[in-house]
Amino acid sequence: MKFKFKQFFFYFLLIFIIVVSLFIYYNLSQKCSELRVIDSSITVKSRTLGFNTDTDSLKFGIVSVYNIGKRSIVIGYPKDVEVSVFAEGEPLSDWISFQPQKFSLKAGENITIDVVAEVPGNTVEDNYTAKVYFCFVE
Repeated sequence: MKFKFKQFFFYFLLIFIIVVSLFIYYNLSQKCSELRVIDSSITVKSRTLGFNTDTDSLKFGIVSVYNIGKRSIVIGYPKDVEVSVFAEGEPLSDWISFQPQKFSLKAGENITIDVVAEVPGNTVEDNYTAKVYFCFVE
């Protein structure tokens, strides 16, 4: 009886590893046809609110702790694509959320993406930066 259990467990573990490996390979192999990058920044100060209306980057302006900054971006592409949006650059990338974060886009179509930066309560007053990436997969 123990032998059959060990054999079953071994085969189960082997199949599990193969399935996980295929899943990881598939996700990594789906690379971006084009990757666009936008610089992002936020200034955290107590009891202050400031606006930034520049269109050259994703600047949230001055935001105090426990508050949010919100911006919108219009994205278009000349071909049918799948788009995913993500941010890199700690800690600001952890504060940013996108709505929608993944979507399909038809050729010539535009979509508005809402970007929200929520400043946690334990944040030190400073300037924070991140990069926002738009991954287009044809």
